[in-house]
Amino acid sequence: MDYRSARIILSLPKIEFATLRRDFYCDNNLFFKPFLPIQSSLLPEIDFHKDKLMQEISNHETENGFKFYVFLTNETDKIIGSLEFSNIVKGPFRSCNLGYLLDEKFQGNGYMEESIRRAIDFLFLEKKLHRIQAAIMPNNSKSIRLIEKIGFQKIGLAPNYLNINGVWADHFLYQLISPELF
Repeated sequence: MDYRSARIILSLPKIEFATLRRDFYCDNNLFFKPFLPIQSSLLPEIDFHKDKLMQEISNHETENGFKFYVFLTNETDKIIGSLEFSNIVKGPFRSCNLGYLLDEKFQGNGYMEESIRRAIDFLFLEKKLHRIQAAIMPNNSKSIRLIEKIGFQKIGLAPNYLNINGVWADHFLYQLISPELF
């Protein structure tokens, strides 16, 4: 199933995306490097991406996580971004973590804002989650501006929060609470 807005399509993972996924990550490897854990040397290998897609499909089926690939409505043969909602906890917590990436060539056009807003509707209205958390490195000013524009509130600084390229990096923590009380 796809989720659409005016300019983008959010598509759940499919094995057929293996080549598109490889191209997205390989084309942006240097751009993403400062913000991601160490990338696998297998990044150019199609089987690596098929395995990742299988994990993402399984996470969706068990509702442990939701990964969406972002396409432009008029260019469905190229992934321009991804959104991942991970560590989904149900019960009284009803919360998850958000991570996102956007192709360097598509930065500054509002595509990620549009994508996140559409995905938030899915999580809050369809999946009845209460809270979405995002962790952002203090030097990532573009991402901070984006998340604050969407309405996420800063809740603090987490020292040594994630290991990014072999270094434990501080992150600001943000949250967005559903306006609905489920």
